[in-house]
Amino acid sequence: LFFQSILATNETTREFFQEKIKELFEIAARRTLNGATVVILGAAYKAGTDQITESPVLGLVEWLVSKGVKEIRIYDPLAIENMKNWVEARRFYGVEFEYFSSEPLKAMRDVDIAIYGTPLEKLTLLSLPAVKEALGEAILFDGVNLYGIPGDEASTPSLRGVREAGINYVSFGGRPIGPRFEVYSDLTTRVETEYFPADKPLPVESQERLRVGVFGAGYVGLVTAALLAKWHDVVLYDIDRKRITD
Repeated sequence: LFFQSILATNETTREFFQEKIKELFEIAARRTLNGATVVILGAAYKAGTDQITESPVLGLVEWLVSKGVKEIRIYDPLAIENMKNWVEARRFYGVEFEYFSSEPLKAMRDVDIAIYGTPLEKLTLLSLPAVKEALGEAILFDGVNLYGIPGDEASTPSLRGVREAGINYVSFGGRPIGPRFEVYSDLTTRVETEYFPADKPLPVESQERLRVGVFGAGYVGLVTAALLAKWHDVVLYDIDRKRITD
């Protein structure tokens, strides 16, 4: 039952991110995902491996296909052959796929949406002005919080750098930033009421503070724990001591 709960939570997290991509793209672009060109940067289950079996990117690709996107590009320095074989085995109809094992900036050009799917070191080494130049007005959805979380300006690169570069950017669990979102006067209000604002009270029936355990202090676990801690007492567990002490 415990592990079933973890799997259910993971599925809910993925659905939340997918819905965020859909809604914020429609707000900024004033169109649906149908006919869009998308690049996914990082496809492996984790950085440094070519394994994709448990990768959330697989479900993301299936979801994008179901939304009618026109083209999906996939970049990964190690897992690209496994991704290519996986895609070809499913014979997705009506979608063009293109694969990159190098040149992530080239993969980003002329897309509507870019998505970070794995925290690849090669992505952190890209200069933010170069990322902006490649993306243009495209929206970057960061599923792994590669540039840190709000308030964490020690990360390199940081969210401050993303903002200064003028990238249209949405982190996992964070608020959208960038010039493409600023033209909508109601966006801030919508995001504050829908995406975990710091001052949003709990519903009356949920005022009791709970003791919550979060297993895994990686990108998703850390953000999840930080959000839950606004309303509950959270204990964060990880087998890597440095993730806790640092």
